[in-house]
Amino acid sequence: MRPIARTFPSLAVLGLCVSLAAQAPVLPDNGGSGADGVFAPATNVTLDTAVQALYEFTSVTIPAGVVVNVIGPRPLAIRSIGPVIIDGELRGSGQIGSTGGNNLPGGAGGAGGPGGGRGGDGGCMPAAPFSGNGSDGAGRRPGTGGQDLFAGSFGDSGGGGGGGNATAGADAPTTNQPTPGLQGRGGLAGLCRAGAGGGGGACDVDSQTVSTSNDGGGGGGGGGGRITITSNSGITLGAGSVLRCDGGAGGLSNGNGGSGGGGAGGMIELAAPSITANGVASAVGGPGGAIGQAGATTPGGAGGDGCIFAIGALSGAGTFTPTPSVRPLGLLLTNVAAGGSINIVPLNPANTVFTGLAEATLPGPIPFLGGQLFIDPTGTLFPLSFGQATLGPIAGLTGAAGARTIQVNSSAALLFPGLELDVYVQGFLAQLPNFTGISDLGIIYFKY
Repeated sequence: MRPIARTFPSLAVLGLCVSLAAQAPVLPDNGGSGADGVFAPATNVTLDTAVQALYEFTSVTIPAGVVVNVIGPRPLAIRSIGPVIIDGELRGSGQIGSTGGNNLPGGAGGAGGPGGGRGGDGGCMPAAPFSGNGSDGAGRRPGTGGQDLFAGSFGDSGGGGGGGNATAGADAPTTNQPTPGLQGRGGLAGLCRAGAGGGGGACDVDSQTVSTSNDGGGGGGGGGGRITITSNSGITLGAGSVLRCDGGAGGLSNGNGGSGGGGAGGMIELAAPSITANGVASAVGGPGGAIGQAGATTPGGAGGDGCIFAIGALSGAGTFTPTPSVRPLGLLLTNVAAGGSINIVPLNPANTVFTGLAEATLPGPIPFLGGQLFIDPTGTLFPLSFGQATLGPIAGLTGAAGARTIQVNSSAALLFPGLELDVYVQGFLAQLPNFTGISDLGIIYFKY
């Protein structure tokens, strides 16, 4: 991601007398309301994002031996005022594609993790027993299904391609299937979100009238989900903890058909003042379905990897795969967890009238300096409205001297969904009638 603008990039440009001694800390409020109380399951539990996708807890504890499974069509967002301590497992991975059989139907695609794409079905599903091509996976950049020539012989059925995410999914190999163009293609790499599903493997269609003469393709693996965890206190992943948003493996074809492609890895986001990681966090792509029958089955392509973001001070001896992107602490806003605030706390609160950003729900207004910060993800400009008419021209911003409204130019059209921007916000400590200090930077991460 790239900083779009710093609201106050130069003190000299503003022509104001400021004292660096009056600099104030910026405290992002990622904790939520606490409306859902304490989360401390004693036994295994399943969270379905079709029912609830945003949880706002006062604290979170997942003990050792407890597994929290996350399913559903939307990403999961957990916000906690207090600490988040995980010693057990939090699972948001895609599911394995089902197996296609020798003289049996094709296998169904695996379900995606929360917000992840479903894997494509293998060819010759029960509802279409003579349709040989595997179906494409679902999601942003899915793998495509393998194709069948209906040649009535070995080597005419392609495996499914792997789903794509931060890295591209792999095309299905040509093993046992030398005919060009039948292999499923891997999904492309791009902006990381929940993973896409792998393509289904093709069925080996030997008859258009007798379904039991055909060998069904393997289903594609489901894409890994997206899990966001934020805390105002800290996040601790214990030595035995597991946090997974992996892609599901492609399903086998146990006959002459193609195996399914693996689902892409998903997305894990952690944001807290301190992140202590001594466990395992993973968002890798699932393997393609292997060879179910020697010399006959065409394997599927592997899914691409997802991503892990750590926003805050990261420490510990845990294993993150892929390597996390570590960013300074800031306010993390997603399409699920859109609310939040940044509080600018003065070191000397006497006579201070400026309190910083207050709570907002995108794309609505955020109160700022007595005015409002409007974020419109569908437009190409972010209008920032200020309560004091004291701003002059600033590099990177537009607006006449003394105007209450300036605009930050994003330099590229913003799409919704698919928005990913960093906005740097800086505010003044006001001791009327003159400004006496300036805050440090506050960062807002928009990951829609």
